[in-house]
Amino acid sequence: MTMKNENQIAGAIIKAAQLLGNGDAATSMGAIEALGLVHKEGLEKIQMALLEVSVSLDDVAEAISARAHANLSVLTDEELDDISTRAQTEVMRRSFIKANT
Repeated sequence: MTMKNENQIAGAIIKAAQLLGNGDAATSMGAIEALGLVHKEGLEKIQMALLEVSVSLDDVAEAISARAHANLSVLTDEELDDISTRAQTEVMRRSFIKANT
């Protein structure tokens, strides 16, 4: 390999590395920063979905416990709808608090 080829390869590596950061990048942020932002946004959506599931499970557990103590059986559709609504409300409340802190 000639010195010219080595310099061309080194130059290509340096140029590619610059595109990964935000200095002289082809975008307003570098590729790594852009990828990090996409991951952050996606993980926040996953966090909210898991929070809703968690709140729903808490409500279902409480409802089942209450029904067991009252010697009742299955949850009604109306009770399940109420649980879902409470979970969505709680997620929105927590999202609002997070966004404003």
